[in-house]
Order: sequence, then C-alpha cells, then structure tokens
Amino acid sequence: MLIQELQLHANDLSALKTFYCDSLGFKMVANNADNFTVQCGTSKLTFLKTHLINAKPYYHFAFNIPSNQIKDAHNWLKTKQIEAMPTEIDEATNQPIYIAAFDAWQAEAVYFYDPAGNIVEFIARHEFSRPSSKPFSMENVISISEIGLVAVEKDSKEYAAELREKYDLTSFQKGTNRTDFWALGADNGLLLAFREGRKYFPTDLPAARFPLKVFFENRKNIDCELQIW
Repeated sequence: MLIQELQLHANDLSALKTFYCDSLGFKMVANNADNFTVQCGTSKLTFLKTHLINAKPYYHFAFNIPSNQIKDAHNWLKTKQIEAMPTEIDEATNQPIYIAAFDAWQAEAVYFYDPAGNIVEFIARHEFSRPSSKPFSMENVISISEIGLVAVEKDSKEYAAELREKYDLTSFQKGTNRTDFWALGADNGLLLAFREGRKYFPTDLPAARFPLKVFFENRKNIDCELQIW
C-alpha cells in the first residue's frame, strides 16, 4: 500500500514551514496562505490551516528511511537540535534508549515532536527498504510510511474491518493486532487504527480524532481517498 499524500490540520503553519523546510530540509512544492506541501520521497505531506476552534490537532505519522540508517537518522536529528524521544530505559545502565526495536516488524524507529505536537517517526524496515551509502538527509526519505487513524465509539478491530471492506485492504501480517491497535497494509505503507484514548507510543498522548485526508494505492494499485472531517 503506497501512501501518496497525507493532509493534516494545524494551527500555526509558519512554525511548521520553518521546521519541515528549514530544519528538516524537505522541499516545498506548494505554498499558500492556508496550506503548504512538502515532498517526502514518493509521498507528499500537506498541512492545512485548521477550521477547528479551540482545538490543537495532533497526529502520529512516520517516514520510511533506508534499512541501515536508523542510527544515522538519530545522530542527524542531534545536529539539527531536534530532541528524539526516549522509547525505554536501559535496565543495566538506567540510561534512556532512543531507538526502538520492533522485532516482529523487522524494523527500528526513532521518534520526535514537530512544533504542532505531532509524533513524527523515522522507521527503517529491514525487509522493505534498501541500504544507502549516502549521508543521511531528507533526500534519503523513501515515502510516508504510516498514519494513525482513531476509532471512535468502537474498538480498533471493528474499525479495521470497516476499512478493509471499504478500501480492499489486508491486515498487516507482522506482529499481533489487538482491539486497541490494528495495522492495515504492508511494509511500504500502513494505516494504523488506534482505539480512542490509547497512548501513542512512546508518549503519554492519548489517541484523538482530528480531521485528515490520506490518498493511497490499495493492494490492487487502485487509487483511494480516506477523509476524516
């Protein structure tokens, strides 16, 4: 499943433009008063000025990076003065660990916040992306890898079943899906169904539904559009 474009809402577009274009170094491909878009490998990421009143939208999404560059990505964030989130504490040293290992998914990831409070992730999937010998930068980003979708008044299993039926998707075959979390798609792109209130790893932020739109190709390479308003 290929995520072609992700459209998210935000309060302060100016701060996000500075972060994604100047700090991270993504190329801006559209810039208007009420939205902007950056190119992220084969995907596009768009932020729109939110219509919500007295709300601060936040989301969880991820970028696929080369399979051998998760440590490089973490070190690169340090050079940009972007603080990675601890994912656990090393019991032997009592020191924070910043790179999460997902053995079942054959992947490693590092997480950080953007200025809007979005939980952003670089993920290196060892059975999907090829190694790279180029120094790490946003030019190495392959695509948008994941977007979190929030199930309201139902559990994640039920919500995932609705998405499978509507968009002709399959459940992700790695790891264990649960009633509070269910993954749909494949290594190249995933829709993650979170039960409302479940904490986004590795934070204490509860999953909450905010407007978004995602354009993607399903398993049959058919263009799909999913909108939450």
